[in-house]
Amino acid sequence: MTPSKDSMQAIKNLDMEIDFELKKISLTVDEISKRQEQMASDIKQIKEAVYHPETGLYTRIKQLENWKNGVSKVLWSVATTTLGLLVVTIWKLITTK
Repeated sequence: MTPSKDSMQAIKNLDMEIDFELKKISLTVDEISKRQEQMASDIKQIKEAVYHPETGLYTRIKQLENWKNGVSKVLWSVATTTLGLLVVTIWKLITTK
């Protein structure tokens, strides 16, 4: 039994459809690959911005914490000195009369 023209045409149509779908899949995979490369590049830039030892986000935060601690020590020193001077002034006012 030999295949008829209709069945041969159907097979050719299916072959063409399969070929077309495979090309679509191939293009989709290529696009995904390009986007994945772009994402890898973006992630690399983000990691550098966050973790760079001289200009990274963690370094900047550490510098701000150190500055804050230094300013806090100075403010406590100023407040303690001011309070001490105030107490001495009040004491002198009370005892000199």
